[in-house]
Formats: sequence, structure tokens, C-alpha cells
Amino acid sequence: MENKEYTADDIPNNDRLYAFSVITGQVFPIQKDDIKLLFKYQIPITNKPKSSCKKCFGRGYTSMESKTNFHIMCSCISKHIIEGYDTTNISIPIPRVV
Repeated sequence: MENKEYTADDIPNNDRLYAFSVITGQVFPIQKDDIKLLFKYQIPITNKPKSSCKKCFGRGYTSMESKTNFHIMCSCISKHIIEGYDTTNISIPIPRVV
């Protein structure tokens, strides 16, 4: 499956959109036109995580995988993924250790 090419009509009319990085665990603002430029490990979301979340406390992730050091996304982030975004296409590059 290929990434869907988003147009301005497919994206909700929010003043701000954000992206969550599975590698760094950061939530950062993006423009509507930049969604198609995101890497596969960056997930577009409509809202920032709330600081009152009892699982992640506003960080956006609950924990890290110990083997890969990737952040596990909180359910408060997964509720705000842009509608129609193919989450099965998320992949994370793992460097080969020699």
C-alpha cells in the first residue's frame, strides 16, 4: 500500500496540525502542505496531547521499547490521528549493528 496523497480538502480545518515522532517522542507543529513530506515514523495528528492525560502526562508516549529505544504512542495521541491516515504503513528504520 502506498501513502495517500493528501489534499487540503482531506485535512480538517484546524489552525494548527502536529506530528508525533515515534523515534524522538516529540510533538511538533506542521503546516497542512507538509503532511506529504513527513517520514514514515512521523504521524500527523490534529491536537497536542493534553497535560491532564493520566497515562502520558502530556508527553504523547507512555514508555519506550528497551530493545529498539522507540517510543510507544499513548492512546490520547492515537485518538487524534488524521482521519484516513494509513497507520499500517508506519515503519521505523533500524540500523544494522555489525
